[in-house]
Amino acid sequence: MEKTEKILLILLIFLVLILIIPKLNITGKVVLDKYAYTKAICSNSTYCEDYYIECEGENVAGFNPTGFAIETVNAKENSNEKFCG
Repeated sequence: MEKTEKILLILLIFLVLILIIPKLNITGKVVLDKYAYTKAICSNSTYCEDYYIECEGENVAGFNPTGFAIETVNAKENSNEKFCG
């Protein structure tokens, strides 16, 4: 192979990589779409239980009790709340 052929081959490979890599979606977007947090859910005005909530975008992927609960006075009932999104 001559020197010019090698340079053209390297440029061609570089150009192909530039065109292909953006289509592979190698970004942190997947990490941003999946997240989790804990939240106290109150079923009535005195009893609240802590839940581990996993989200994928705006959908609930997991909803598990952590085992922690508390009794309090005048807690706001939040059973109709949107948890993800």
